[in-house]
Amino acid sequence: MPRELTGKTVLLVASNAVTRELVKVYLVAGGANVVEAADSAAAISAAQQPLDLAVIDVATRGLDPRALLPVVARARVQTVVLAGAREQSAADAWRAAGARAVVAKPVAPEQLLAATAAALKP
Repeated sequence: MPRELTGKTVLLVASNAVTRELVKVYLVAGGANVVEAADSAAAISAAQQPLDLAVIDVATRGLDPRALLPVVARARVQTVVLAGAREQSAADAWRAAGARAVVAKPVAPEQLLAATAAALKP
């Protein structure tokens, strides 16, 4: 598996523990250091540290993009969102707000790593 995320710190936001663990495995396999958050409050707190990228599941319970996006934007962190077919309107809102990519769920490791690597390019 390509290690294009080596040395990068990625904030992973997902309330579903299975989703969070699976995506974390993929990101770590790509070389990333992963900081996990299960809700908006934890994500906002975690975004206070230096980050290179945020991967956010739009289905996260209690996710408040109006609260989280400004924090991520101030930190100058690129965002990749994860969205299922029923969550496309939410994904579109994130994209309009500046997300660099939307990855369809169920998440395939190759798609996730390609999207995160592309999001990190200037």
